[in-house]
Amino acid sequence: MAKPGIVWEITPSRGIGQQIARRTAAMEPALNALAGSHAARGESRMKANAPWNDQTGHARGSLYGRADGVNIELGTTNAEYGGFLETGTSRMAPRPIILPTANEIAPGYFKDAADTVGRLLGGK
Repeated sequence: MAKPGIVWEITPSRGIGQQIARRTAAMEPALNALAGSHAARGESRMKANAPWNDQTGHARGSLYGRADGVNIELGTTNAEYGGFLETGTSRMAPRPIILPTANEIAPGYFKDAADTVGRLLGGK
């Protein structure tokens, strides 16, 4: 076992440690709220832009966007029919809306999340 050499311990001053704790404590609720906002925006976009003609409105009504912490989930509660609309069948061309919407909102969400973290850590 090696004997310890000279050791310097560097710790932030009490004020800096408190400031870091305060800013990082604000990060989780801010990012959760941001995810919720973008999830709602994604749901609205899916329902407004779904590329099919409604018969009953159930397929459009089953589209949802929700946030789970900082994760955004876009989907449909109508697993069977919604899956057919997204991927198509042997008799019907695909009419996807979930993945195109995810691809559309993701860059804005990532940018807003990075901006929020930067702002909370004292950047621009």
